Amino acid sequence: HEVGMNSLEIGQLGYAKVAFERVKELEPDFEGINEKLTSIYMLLGDKENFTKYNKLCKTPIDAEELEKLQEMAQQEGESDVYKQVISALKSIFNLL
Repeated sequence: HEVGMNSLEIGQLGYAKVAFERVKELEPDFEGINEKLTSIYMLLGDKENFTKYNKLCKTPIDAEELEKLQEMAQQEGESDVYKQVISALKSIFNLL
C-alpha cells in the first residue's frame, strides 16, 4: 500500500497500479483499496477496470459525479496533472 501511495504521489501510475493490485490480491478487504484502484484506472483511461472496481466501492462514482469532477478539474488550472485528469475524465465519461 505504501509503495502504491508513494508511486501515486510522484505520478508513477503504472507502479501504483501494480502495487494496489497486489494489495487487493493479498488483502481483498483492505480499507479503500477499491477506491484507489478505481482512481488509478480512471486516470489511466481503462474503462473496463474502472467499472470493475467502481462497482466494488462503498459509494461508486456515477456519470453525474464524473461531470462535476471534470468541471472542478477545468477550474483548477492548466498544469500537466490537471490536463491528465481532465483527459482521463473525458475518456471515461465518453465511454460510459
